[in-house]
Amino acid sequence: MKRNRGKQVKVIKKVFLLLSVIILSPLLIPMVYVERRRKKWVLSILLSPLPEEIRVGRLNSLMNTNADALQDGIVSTLVALNSDEHWGCLNIDWRDVEEVELQGNALADVHGLKEHFICSEPDEDASVWSMLVLYDLWLQARGYEVVLWDIEADQYMGFICRADILDKLLNEGRKLGLDLVKLDHVNEQ
Repeated sequence: MKRNRGKQVKVIKKVFLLLSVIILSPLLIPMVYVERRRKKWVLSILLSPLPEEIRVGRLNSLMNTNADALQDGIVSTLVALNSDEHWGCLNIDWRDVEEVELQGNALADVHGLKEHFICSEPDEDASVWSMLVLYDLWLQARGYEVVLWDIEADQYMGFICRADILDKLLNEGRKLGLDLVKLDHVNEQ
C-alpha cells in the first residue's frame, strides 16, 4: 500500500511538472529565442571582419557556449585569432606601450581601414592607457571606437567597433553578461 502511494506521488509530481512546462513554454520559448538572437548578433559583430570560413566556425562554436562561459570563450577565441594573424582583439600588457600602435594597426587593417595609426616616439611618461586614448581619438575620426573588456587583469583587452553600433553592442553585450566598457578618455580603466 505504501509502495503504491509513493508511486502515485511520483506520478502526480511528474504530471505537475509536465503541465508546468506546457503552461510556461509559450513564455519561455520567446525568451530563449530573443536571447539566442542577441547572442548571435553580438558574436556576429565581434567576428565580422574575419574571413567567412573562419567566422562561421567560430560563430557556431561560441553559439553553443553556455552563458557562464561566454565571456571567457569569446576572449579565448579572439586571442587565438591574434595568434593566427587574424587580429580579433587588442591584448596588451599594461607596460607594453609600443603594442598599441602595432596591434591597433593590425585591427585597423582587419576592419578595412587603409590608414595607419602612427604615434611618433611616445614620451617616457606615456602609458598604454594614454596611447589607447590617442588610438581611440584616431579611430573616432574614421567611424570606429575602442571597446575594452573588464577582465580584471594586468593587461588591456579589447577590440574596435563601428561607432554607429557601439551603444547597441555595449547594451546587448551587457545583457549577455559580458563586461564591456567604452574607453574612458578621462579615467584609466
